[in-house]
Amino acid sequence: MNPSKFFSFKERGTNLRNEIYGGVITFLAMSYILFVNTDMLSQAGMPAIGVFFATALATGLTTILMGFWANLPVALAPGMGLNAFFTFGVVMGLKYSYQEALVAVFISGIIFFIIAITGLRQIIINAIPEMLKHAVGIGIGFFIAFIGFKNAHIIVADEATFVKLGDLATPYTAIAVVGILLTLVLMIRKVNASIFIGIVVVIILDLIFGVTKFEPGVSSFNKDTLAAVGSCLNPETILSCIKRPDFYGVIVAMLFVDFFDTAGTLLAITGRMKSSLSKEAIENGIKRAMIVDATGTIFGSIIGTSTVTSYVESLTGVESGSRSGFSSVVAGTLFIVSLVFAPFLSLVSGNATAAALIIVGALMMQSMVEIDFKNFIEVVSTFIIIVVMMLTFSISKGISFGFIVYTVLMVATGQYKKVHPILYGLSIFFVIFFAFGLKV
Repeated sequence: MNPSKFFSFKERGTNLRNEIYGGVITFLAMSYILFVNTDMLSQAGMPAIGVFFATALATGLTTILMGFWANLPVALAPGMGLNAFFTFGVVMGLKYSYQEALVAVFISGIIFFIIAITGLRQIIINAIPEMLKHAVGIGIGFFIAFIGFKNAHIIVADEATFVKLGDLATPYTAIAVVGILLTLVLMIRKVNASIFIGIVVVIILDLIFGVTKFEPGVSSFNKDTLAAVGSCLNPETILSCIKRPDFYGVIVAMLFVDFFDTAGTLLAITGRMKSSLSKEAIENGIKRAMIVDATGTIFGSIIGTSTVTSYVESLTGVESGSRSGFSSVVAGTLFIVSLVFAPFLSLVSGNATAAALIIVGALMMQSMVEIDFKNFIEVVSTFIIIVVMMLTFSISKGISFGFIVYTVLMVATGQYKKVHPILYGLSIFFVIFFAFGLKV
């Protein structure tokens, strides 16, 4: 196979060097997810080595598929925020087993796949107001940043005030603070892989000060590595899920976040490539990319990881010169090769991944500029989504309350015709859940 012809280098104004370089940069910008996702899902009771394996494999193979089939420089991985929802919202909050939570991921992926291959994609995109899409993203940013502060013990529980400042003098927390500040400085200096470097530095400091000990993991296949494979396809597990009324709310929340996160990411990336791609190539690429995204979620749930989605960090590769799917093939291959890091998992603690959660959360706040602060309905709806999401420790509850408030206020101000029937349906769905004391 000639990469130049297959990936249309000439037509897109790129070359092999640019694509390889862009793929490497994208991998470095996203590599933190290997450790963050493992740390997050292991808190849900999943074997760490299994999550690491599933994260690397799902990310690598799905990203390679994106390159070959959609021919776009877009990498995918388990989504930040969605992994937090999986652990803290579904497993810890609603008391699902991780196998049952994987069922929800699997079904949301199936629904996403159906949406992606039909005309429903554009209908749903048009049904939800832009401000609500941005508000959900902002809320998730606050939510995962809060988890980062909690994992670093910068914020701790308190019986009187619920939360308070932790003891910053302890080695665990002090090292986390150093990691956060270092990562921020590296990002401001535009250092590639700044988040990954920050994680590595914290790991080294943890070793020096005795916070963690090196206990070699297993880098080859074993029963723990494969523990989650197919667990979501167990008929008994599926049956136990569909009997739970709150199961459908979980699916709606997962699907909503994945769908609009993917759509927004793809539009942002292809928007930077308009001079290199024809309108037809962009449309065809986005359609195929959404199918790949849905396929990644289905595959990821089967082998044991949370929702796989397109990563906006792919823009780092685009800004570095990549214009075709070959850079995705390069990035995906590097993720598979990264399986060799598995023995070092014992060194990754909550203080090492805190910086990634806090900084990614801060970056998601950039969508605030899309909110019209002169529009009372937009301001209140956004505020409700953020506050409820944080204080209930639940992404789905934030979405639910925000949608209900937005719909009620639009009707109250006589703007009911501007509300899409799908949004009315979702709002009624959430009201029924809360009215009957059910959870989402």
